[in-house]
Amino acid sequence: MKRFFHTLSLTFICAGVMALGFWKVLLPEAREWVFAKKQEQMLQRQLQTLYQKEIALEEEMAQIPRTKSALSEWQKKFIKYDDINKLSNEIMAMGKRDQLQVLSFYPDSSVMSENNYFRQSFKMTLNGNYRQIARFIEQIAALPWTVVVGNFSLVIASFETCSAGIVLYVYYLS
Repeated sequence: MKRFFHTLSLTFICAGVMALGFWKVLLPEAREWVFAKKQEQMLQRQLQTLYQKEIALEEEMAQIPRTKSALSEWQKKFIKYDDINKLSNEIMAMGKRDQLQVLSFYPDSSVMSENNYFRQSFKMTLNGNYRQIARFIEQIAALPWTVVVGNFSLVIASFETCSAGIVLYVYYLS
C-alpha cells in the first residue's frame, strides 16, 4: 500500500510538472503557432493580391507600345503651326471647287491651349445649295489634319440656296 501511495504521489507530481510545463512552455508556443498560422494565411492572401496586380500591370505595360504608336499616329494628324495658312488656302480652294460663295472666312482671335496642343478656330459663312455645302463638309472631314466642324448652322434662303455658318477647329502641337 505504501508503494501504491508512493506511485500515486509520484504520478501526481509528474502530472503537476507536466501541467506546469504545458502552461509555462507549450501553451505560449501553441498561441505563437496559432498566431504564426494566421499571419501566414494573411501573407499568402497579400502575396496572391500582389501577383494579381503584377499580372494586371504586365498586361497594361504590354499595351504601352500600341498606345504610343496610336498617340504618334494621332499627333501626325495635327497640323504644324506654320502650315495653318496653307490649310486655310486649301479650305478656300475647296469652297471654290464646290462652287460655294464664301462670304466670310476669318480666324477667331482666341487660341485655346489644351494639354500639349492648341486649338485655333476659324469662322466661316458660305452660300450654296445643300449638296454643295454637304460635299464641302465631307471634304473638310477628309482632310489629313485634325479639323473639327463645330457650331454648324444652316439657313434655307430659297429652294436652291442655303446659307451656312460654320466654325472650324484646327488643332496643332505646341
